[in-house]
Amino acid sequence: MYYFCGVLFKSYINALDANVSKVKIPLRIAKTHRMFKTKKDFIRKIHLIISLCIVVPVAFFYGFNPNYQFDIQLQTIDEHNFFKAIMGLYLGFSFLWFLGIFKPTYLKMALVTNIIFMMGLGLGRTFSFFLDGAPTFGYQFGTFAELFLGCYGIWVLTNKNTNFAKK
Repeated sequence: MYYFCGVLFKSYINALDANVSKVKIPLRIAKTHRMFKTKKDFIRKIHLIISLCIVVPVAFFYGFNPNYQFDIQLQTIDEHNFFKAIMGLYLGFSFLWFLGIFKPTYLKMALVTNIIFMMGLGLGRTFSFFLDGAPTFGYQFGTFAELFLGCYGIWVLTNKNTNFAKK
């Protein structure tokens, strides 16, 4: 398998070196594998990409080493289990957002779940801010970013120019 991948990679590099730009990709493949076909696609999907870039690493920190980035010390197996479950939720939502970026049939579902995820976290942290006091700067920034991404998703769904809102 590694040999096969190496041969494919080498032939690809050789094709680039030979300046072979006349290689035709079937239109069906080219259309299904482009993330952004238009400016409208960029507007509709960019917050999903930003969410993926943030949520996936945070999921692994929560699941395997929460005390590295956060002031959290897990003491019991139940606490470790809880954080692994949070990791699973984060990765599950991230997978759906990934599908929404590349598969148009999943885009609306990805947008709605992203809004619920981000607004839920942001509003929960805001609630905690008033009840428990101010957290560290990282959590404060995270709260702002979550609320911003959630509101952006609402805007995408309700803006008439993004094909989701009724015209």
